[in-house]
Amino acid sequence: MWAAHLPDCGDVGLAWQWMLDERRGDVLLRDLFGIVTNLRLCTATDEVLPAFHAMRHHGDLIRALPWTERVLQSCHPAPVWAVAA
Repeated sequence: MWAAHLPDCGDVGLAWQWMLDERRGDVLLRDLFGIVTNLRLCTATDEVLPAFHAMRHHGDLIRALPWTERVLQSCHPAPVWAVAA
């Protein structure tokens, strides 16, 4: 989930399901149709995009956020090495 407070828009958020492809070491957006958001996207003429058209842009936004690195770090934390003193 990603959430923010934007001064001109108020509180906005995006939530999605993800999956881990351990063979490739990738984190993937599980279902583009399952994105939940209160974010509304508009055209240059201020028309709200229908959900079907906005879905692609929501997916692009999610892919641009730095969440995959954090998920990978939490699933595969760096090894801790014990060193004799």
